[in-house]
Amino acid sequence: MKRLGLCAALALCAASCGGGLSGSVGQFFALDYSRLEILRDADAFQVTYYQDTPTEIDVVVRLTVVTTGYDFTPGHTFDLAGEYAPGHPRAVVTHAAGGEPARTLPALLHGTLTLDSGGKPGERTQGSFNLSFENEGGDFGNGSTVSGDFDAVVVNATLPGSNPSGS
Repeated sequence: MKRLGLCAALALCAASCGGGLSGSVGQFFALDYSRLEILRDADAFQVTYYQDTPTEIDVVVRLTVVTTGYDFTPGHTFDLAGEYAPGHPRAVVTHAAGGEPARTLPALLHGTLTLDSGGKPGERTQGSFNLSFENEGGDFGNGSTVSGDFDAVVVNATLPGSNPSGS
């Protein structure tokens, strides 16, 4: 009975520790990943899901969000569609299979990111995102969707000598 309880606890942790990915973008590439990383600097928040293989590291999904103009604090849901400045998208999603160049998915038709906790370097950060892509543009993934949950400690991506005001 104790073994069953331990197995259930491990399964729960596997389901909740780290996060998950889903969506129709999975028809273009596998959404399996082995680890995730969250980076933050004064102007951006980035969640990357990696798949480690014996010979390479794949970037399964990388969501980069420009946080300029947002009160990027827990308890908020942020609109990721559109631009933060003319000609500059609020959010960009890329995929890079090991040994290949990064490929950009189309612009977001709709997208939100919910920050449940954390958000600053050194903080355990939890949240989720739901994205749908335009039918044109990008390298692939037209009209597809991707959703993800994340749970990790944020790494400070502020470069030495730069303004760390967002950290």
